[in-house]
Amino acid sequence: ACAGWLARRFGERRVALLGSILLAISMGSSPWAPMMVCLSGVMFFVAAGQGLLLPSLSTLTSRRAPPNMQGGVLGVSQSLGAGARAVGPVLAGALFDRDVRLPYVLSALLVVGVTLALATMRDTSAADNAAR
Repeated sequence: ACAGWLARRFGERRVALLGSILLAISMGSSPWAPMMVCLSGVMFFVAAGQGLLLPSLSTLTSRRAPPNMQGGVLGVSQSLGAGARAVGPVLAGALFDRDVRLPYVLSALLVVGVTLALATMRDTSAADNAAR
């Protein structure tokens, strides 16, 4: 509900950008959290970043697809997400065996790529254009 309100007010791209920044910073800093209490705080921002990023990405994906292809494009997008959720833990486990920080740092770097893509994306929604 919060992401939807923010998206209507500021635009999906800006909300996704905020979510990706929160996610990248929190994932990148989590291996260096000195205590469990600090890690719990960091994980709050991981969840907040995902909560802002993921719904906004679905909306942005839908808006960029032609009307007659929206269902197919969203289906492919959701399938890729499901595949990443299946393969990600296996890859993270292999990275974790090498260095416990690697899965978090790699995740943060991947999200930085998403952040850069969002930052260079052209605004298309009414809220994005109105907030300029």
